[in-house]
Amino acid sequence: MRIAAIALLLFLPIISFSQAPSTIPYLAIIRNVDGSIMSNASLMITLMIHDVTATGTVVYEESHTTSSNAQGLINISVGSGNATIGSFNAIDWGSSAKFLHVQLDAGNGLIDMGTQN
Repeated sequence: MRIAAIALLLFLPIISFSQAPSTIPYLAIIRNVDGSIMSNASLMITLMIHDVTATGTVVYEESHTTSSNAQGLINISVGSGNATIGSFNAIDWGSSAKFLHVQLDAGNGLIDMGTQN
């Protein structure tokens, strides 16, 4: 019995499985061009996940309509927006590198906020 318990503890990590996230939290402080906080602003955020490279194929894209708070903070979850390309649950996270590309529209046109690994 003691040997079986020890064997179970030794092999437990081997039979554990990891899971893909159901959503990914995304927090940002929104600022104007001059660096001042963009308080209580209505925003459209577009999030894209690129495959392999920062300019690779977009495997998932979604949009969020949100507002910044008095401190300019937005708090959204990648995977819970209005999907326009692909399915968040269908992303093969283990196949290659993934890159998050963020675009912002505060009513003055689309602004590219960059792409991060």
